[in-house]
Amino acid sequence: IGGHGVSLNASFGIQVTGNNNSLTDNRIDRNTGIGLDVAGNHNLIEADQVSATVQ
Repeated sequence: IGGHGVSLNASFGIQVTGNNNSLTDNRIDRNTGIGLDVAGNHNLIEADQVSATVQ
């Protein structure tokens, strides 16, 4: 897990459940719920941007 930015969120910015997951270069900005939620094993998540989400 590397290269993440989370700002002004009111809940989980990045939530990961599982084994052997790889997350790189993700940005979460101004969300009021879960910005990025990953469940499972062996996931590759990279270069995602979540802005102003409401849940």
